[in-house]
Amino acid sequence: MNETELFIRPHHALCILLFTPGGHSTPYTEAMYQIIDHLKSNPGQTIHLSSNLDSICRHCPYNQSGSCKKSDEVTASDQRILALCGLNTEKPVRWDSLQERLTDTILAKGKIKQVCKGCTYLSACDKICKNFIEKES
Repeated sequence: MNETELFIRPHHALCILLFTPGGHSTPYTEAMYQIIDHLKSNPGQTIHLSSNLDSICRHCPYNQSGSCKKSDEVTASDQRILALCGLNTEKPVRWDSLQERLTDTILAKGKIKQVCKGCTYLSACDKICKNFIEKES
C-alpha cells in the first residue's frame, strides 16, 4: 500500500485500533491488515476523515454495490466519534494524532459502548477495550 491520501471513516479508525480478524470475510481481513501494517510503518500518514465510503469500505461485507447496508448506524457512530474527539471531516489529521485522540478520549475512558452502539462487533471490541483499561490502571 502506497497511498498518499488515505480516506477513513471515523468508526473505521477505531476499528483499526481494536481489529481482530474473527467474523469478517477474507478480502476484508486482508484489506484491514494492509491498512494496519501501512499505518504502523507510517504513523505520520495523513488521514482524511470521511463521511462516505472509504479505503476500507470497498472490502466490507456490508458494502452493497457502493452503498453501505448499515449506513444509518455507522453514520451515527462516525458523528459520535467526531464530536467526542473534537474532529471534523474538513481537516485532515495525522494517524499518530488520531490514534492518540481515539485512545485518550474513547478507549481509555471506556466509551466504546457509547460510540459504537448497535455495531455487530461491539461485545468483542468492548472486551478488548476493558483489557486496555485494566492494563492502563
